[in-house]
Amino acid sequence: MFMERFDGSGGDGTHVGAEWIHPARVDARPTNFLAKVYHWLMVCRLDFCRRVLLFFELVRRLAQPETLKSALIGGAATAVACYPRLLLWTTRTHPLWYLEAVVFLGTVVLWAFVFAWHTPYTNRPVFTRHLGTGPFVMATLAGILCAMILHRFLDPALRLRTPEDYPATVAQWITMTLFTLAFSQLFLVFAPFAWLVRLFQNQVAAGATTVLFGVFVFAIKTGNSPGPYPFPLLLALVLVRVGMGIMAVLLYLRGGVILTWWLGLLIEARHLLELVQLR
Repeated sequence: MFMERFDGSGGDGTHVGAEWIHPARVDARPTNFLAKVYHWLMVCRLDFCRRVLLFFELVRRLAQPETLKSALIGGAATAVACYPRLLLWTTRTHPLWYLEAVVFLGTVVLWAFVFAWHTPYTNRPVFTRHLGTGPFVMATLAGILCAMILHRFLDPALRLRTPEDYPATVAQWITMTLFTLAFSQLFLVFAPFAWLVRLFQNQVAAGATTVLFGVFVFAIKTGNSPGPYPFPLLLALVLVRVGMGIMAVLLYLRGGVILTWWLGLLIEARHLLELVQLR
């Protein structure tokens, strides 16, 4: 088999985000080294070696100049957005420059996942200005609903258990919101979905596993809390986390990063109501 773009076509004729020529066309001739090796492995039926070669070829997307350029820009922007939050972190045990370097290098890798695999496997852009009225209205209503539920039913109890998660001033709200939008959503939604959609090659499976990953991270956080959570509160938090995760993935597929950021901004804006009341 010969692939016009050697980046992941299956030997059985399935399409995996790349142009291909059906194996029945035996007259095709490989024109590059990797395609020749792949063709030889197909002839010899060395399926394991073929899959290893495919893996390295697909990972090579991460090293593409355009992917690296976008990832470096994304990592730099994320590090800048996280700087105020790290600066106000009074209990940090490492120098600020070290934390910024870790954030920059880590998010470069995460953004590389996004820019390398999101568009080829979803046929949707990572960033788009054409959000559409329907998705924007859906994101707005979902953000307001989630903010109301959290503010009315969950925040009073959580504020007593984890007061450090709630801003005391408008300046703190800005720093915490920037960190949430720039890093948390990248870590919990954008990068996991890109990696999982590359792994499963199925958007439904990738989206469901991304939501479960968010629940797993939440479970780790609650497990490190000073005391156990009451079961009704814990169940409510898990259900809200699952609902917010599903909505974030759906909006990410419909409107890219910007629409998901808008959802997160509306949810974080609920803290402003409390800050206004304190004044």
